[in-house]
Amino acid sequence: MLKSLVVFFRNKAIKKGRLKQRSVIMPDVTNLSAITLLMDPDQYKSTKEIEKVLKTLYQAKKFRYVMYCDLIPNDKLQTDTMVFLTKDDFNIFGIIKKDKLDVINSFENEILINMSEDN
Repeated sequence: MLKSLVVFFRNKAIKKGRLKQRSVIMPDVTNLSAITLLMDPDQYKSTKEIEKVLKTLYQAKKFRYVMYCDLIPNDKLQTDTMVFLTKDDFNIFGIIKKDKLDVINSFENEILINMSEDN
């Protein structure tokens, strides 16, 4: 029910925007210094390939990976460029806890790319 309401109002806003004939202005993404990727843990093995493609597209200098998983994997190290989020990192209302939010905000972000399967 909620999803259908969101889709309805989104489509209404799109139609209203078309009537105004606003032109879309894309930001300059040719020279970014930092990119944060939201990924699933099963995409971990392709991070180097993704990084290579993004370097050619955006000329980014730094990459950071935020992965949402059920359990933190034992074979992967959590560093300042690799952050794992679990259900325990969110409160009962679905808002991320302050300590994890501080870790995520400590990295300079210019663009966030959501590559997760689950929206």
